[in-house]
Amino acid sequence: MISEGAAPIATFGIVDGATLGPLLPKARMIVLATVLMMTVFVETAGSTAPTLLIPLMARDLDIPEIETQWVSSAYIIASSCGKLFSGRMADIWGRKRMFLIGLAIYAVFAIITGAVKNIVVISVTRALSGIGNSIAIPAGFGLIGATIKQEPARTIVFSMFGLGSPVGSAVGNFIGGAMGSIGPGAWSYLFFLLAGLSVITFVAAIVVIPSDVRVSTDQDTRIDWVGGALVTSAMCLFTFSLADSGLAPKGWRTPYVPALLVTSLLVLLAFVLWTPASTPPILKMSLLSRKSGLISVVCGNCFLVSISVMGWVYTSTIFYQNYKGLTTLQNAIAILPSTIVGALAAVSHHCVHPLGRRLDILVVPAADRADVGDVPRAPGIGTVCSILYATWPVGLTYWAMEFPGQVLLPWGIDLTFVLGNILISNLVEAEDQSVAGALFQTSGALGSALGICITALIVGQVGQQAGDVLRGCRAGFWFGAGASLVVSASAYIGFRKVGLAKDVGKIR
Repeated sequence: MISEGAAPIATFGIVDGATLGPLLPKARMIVLATVLMMTVFVETAGSTAPTLLIPLMARDLDIPEIETQWVSSAYIIASSCGKLFSGRMADIWGRKRMFLIGLAIYAVFAIITGAVKNIVVISVTRALSGIGNSIAIPAGFGLIGATIKQEPARTIVFSMFGLGSPVGSAVGNFIGGAMGSIGPGAWSYLFFLLAGLSVITFVAAIVVIPSDVRVSTDQDTRIDWVGGALVTSAMCLFTFSLADSGLAPKGWRTPYVPALLVTSLLVLLAFVLWTPASTPPILKMSLLSRKSGLISVVCGNCFLVSISVMGWVYTSTIFYQNYKGLTTLQNAIAILPSTIVGALAAVSHHCVHPLGRRLDILVVPAADRADVGDVPRAPGIGTVCSILYATWPVGLTYWAMEFPGQVLLPWGIDLTFVLGNILISNLVEAEDQSVAGALFQTSGALGSALGICITALIVGQVGQQAGDVLRGCRAGFWFGAGASLVVSASAYIGFRKVGLAKDVGKIR
């Protein structure tokens, strides 16, 4: 059922693309951008750092390491599956309000996570922390789209928002590795640290984020609770089945794992069938075909590039830890170049040409910068990275192939997310800012989960059949190379008639 309400009633945001209130002062804009970036930073660091601490937590809690994996998996599942519903609620109930609620939820349950010593309670509180992020991040996206309409400030703030992910990954790896070296019980300090960062962000957000402004519109602000339950359940079941396929005793041969995957697809189908009958829907299906289907193209490329890059991340972990025998901290150092270059990639586009950057920068693996449609896409630089790893000669120095590969890897996914944020915001109206951002973010999350799952199957099966870990890793890297080329072809076709990123909203 849909909650009671009548239209017209008040909603929050902007009207007809006009800003509500004066342009924010420069200092306030900088702090606002930092606050929004910190939200993404905390989400990413909260995912990468605990993953490195899983062996230490297993020893401290005296439980099998496989059970401790849920400290990471519960968080990732919860933070991914609720964003679409949360985005719609932020568009209706107020973006600042939902942003603060999400930060508060994260901080409270991060503190509890650090204080308890029971794996079941920890897994539950980690999931609740993830729910906090799933509320805050779509609201943060909508805040940018609704609050900052002027260029180049809009592009720069979106760049900062996207920058939180690579910086959070890099810092999270170091924090996790460093705390793991302190000794028993040190893992709890991580969650206190993340809670503290969230509290600081919460306080700053109260001060710098403009208040939600009520504007009389004809928008119906009822909530489709049935649609929200269906889409959230579908996402949860889908990501759970993928995550548990690597944790269950027999993997995909465990009966409930494929059963849950099929169930998730059926529930998703039910959501699609329900949506036309709901008023208003959680996700307007017309968004996917609007502007010549460009929103679908942007989200599709985000999904595909996440499969490619997260597949590489998983395979490189097996390569460095299981084959080369590195510790978690040494592994973090080994992949540090990719995270540093990723941070540079996230901000580089507006340094070159802030307003006129061609959309071919979103051709994820494209190495060239020629106009889309004029010149065939060169082989993707993401493909080059994966090929370098797949063909790595045994015993070759790190600097010959691994380091150059990591310099090439991040450009695709980081520019996709940074430019994708801007494009999605430019393609939708004010009342759909947060839900559109959530759709984009969910596409990346699902691609990441699927990429890890597929790559794990390939690496595991090939390695087991060959009795050689390295051969399994090579197969995983070749999969990443092929996936990267698929992204390049998809983006070339999807954006062949598109000009400047800043003008994408003018397309009919």
